[in-house]
Amino acid sequence: MIEKRLLAEMHSDRHLLYGTISLKLLSMATSVVIVLAMGKFIQELIYLPDEIESGFCYRTAAIIGVCIIIKIFAMRWEVILSSDISQRVKSGLRTKLFNKIYSFGMTYSKRVNPSEIVQLSVEGIEQLQVYYSLFLPQLVYSVLSPLMIFIVLATINWKIALFLILPLPIIPVAIIFIQKLAKQVMKRYWGSFVNLSDKFLDLLKGMTVLKTYGAVEDKRSEMSAASEDFRLKTMRVLALQLHNITVMDLGAYGGAALGIFASLYFFIKGEINLGSAIVFILLSSEFFLPLRLLGSFFHVAMNGLAAADKIFSVLEIPEEKEEGEDFPRKPVDIELKDISFAYEGRDVLLHDLSMKFEKEKVTAVVGASGCGKSTVAALIMGVMPPVEGEIIFGETCNASKKSRLENISLIDNAPFIFNESVEYNLKMGQADVPEKVMIEILEDLGLDEELSEQNEDVLRLKLTEGGSNLSGGQKQRLSMARAYIKNSPIQVFDEATSNIDLESEESIMEKILRDKQKHTTVIISHRLENARKCDFIYFMEDGKVTEKGTFKEIMSFNGGFKKMYEEQHRIERWGIEAKEQDNELTVEGSDDE
Repeated sequence: MIEKRLLAEMHSDRHLLYGTISLKLLSMATSVVIVLAMGKFIQELIYLPDEIESGFCYRTAAIIGVCIIIKIFAMRWEVILSSDISQRVKSGLRTKLFNKIYSFGMTYSKRVNPSEIVQLSVEGIEQLQVYYSLFLPQLVYSVLSPLMIFIVLATINWKIALFLILPLPIIPVAIIFIQKLAKQVMKRYWGSFVNLSDKFLDLLKGMTVLKTYGAVEDKRSEMSAASEDFRLKTMRVLALQLHNITVMDLGAYGGAALGIFASLYFFIKGEINLGSAIVFILLSSEFFLPLRLLGSFFHVAMNGLAAADKIFSVLEIPEEKEEGEDFPRKPVDIELKDISFAYEGRDVLLHDLSMKFEKEKVTAVVGASGCGKSTVAALIMGVMPPVEGEIIFGETCNASKKSRLENISLIDNAPFIFNESVEYNLKMGQADVPEKVMIEILEDLGLDEELSEQNEDVLRLKLTEGGSNLSGGQKQRLSMARAYIKNSPIQVFDEATSNIDLESEESIMEKILRDKQKHTTVIISHRLENARKCDFIYFMEDGKVTEKGTFKEIMSFNGGFKKMYEEQHRIERWGIEAKEQDNELTVEGSDDE
């Protein structure tokens, strides 16, 4: 019931918890005073009606009225304080969770399931509201409240008070017992919930593919099976809760009934008067109510406790120690020395690889698909460490990940576009960038004119989810614009022009070459034409550099680069000629008309 890790999250907010408990006890005390006043008033009214003074009635009414006002005040502030506790802790946990994910860097999706993080950060943390705002205050209150009522009642008649306290342990015993059973049930329930969410998100993203390949019905049956599994586990949780509620109800209502019968019995025997009997009868239910409510809150809080286990399992993932030195924010030479690399469980991909990317120059890494080009980009970014060898930035042999993220921009062929305006997406690169600069960069990349067709105020153009109202080439150029606004001293283009037409590609290459004095630029591409104007070229085959040099030098080798270049050039020329012929036929057809 007490999760120490959740208690530790309260830090300096524990005074709010103590305040909530104090207010609950104050509210309970007013109820006891009201009952005692009513009992005394009824006793005097029935047995000594002639001796009751008018002042007594007014005093009793005043006491009850003041207690009601205090009770209203206490209940109102109790809700405010308990809500404040949960909001502060939830906000702190969300910050910790996202800081943890952020600390994993670009490899976060390999260490945690993104769909699970979505569920934990939203639904999971929201489930903790009941734990903090209701369960924890009620837990302490449920211990102190019966004890205080017992002391009050024992001063009237200790025998009846003893009858009330005897069945009291039934409820906490039931809660402890159900907690042991519920832990595994709730763990399976939450696992099924995350699995269902994961499948739903995956199928929703792949709906176009499912429709294209006619696989909707097959995946629908998988989704139905996951939904049925979640339903069954939910029913097990509910069944467990209902059984426990039955036991707690027997303890609470049975104990209250026992107290009432004992009160009537001792009243008939003459050991207590009518007023005292009324006090015992009214406080019998109040005696068991706190623990009964605790049981109800416990069932709801169990969802939060199950989510908390998952949350802390993420927070307790050991972080990689931030090692390495920072290098200055300026273009620097990058050198890969004797690099070997292999993905986990696979053969070595890169073998004794050595490359140098000089500052203020554009260096191309080219080759067929699967030769290891993108792996070079990942190694430069620090996404993956090499098995052997070292990567040197300027004079820094062991550059920190933080420094790499601050100094390097990676522009790949799968940019993420936020569901916001063009301006919002561009300001990811630099929050305080002037509008004039953004417009100039969009113009350089040929985006300003194209996007103005959708909205004359280009920066205010609202982009849909994933940039679905943009073409593939427009999304990649927007990503490049974002990188240019960040103005990183090192820029890595990994197949960044793969979805762009030849004319746009040429204008982009012109911009890259025009700005090369400001950057260390690496271009990774399967299209060898992009390498023609680069200062230096590395041609890779099977994880090795087989040819290197300037374009003229590497063409003079008559090796793999020249063969691939000429083959690509022949295919591209054939495509251009075919397009020109189609245009001529279209023109002739229109002239005939």
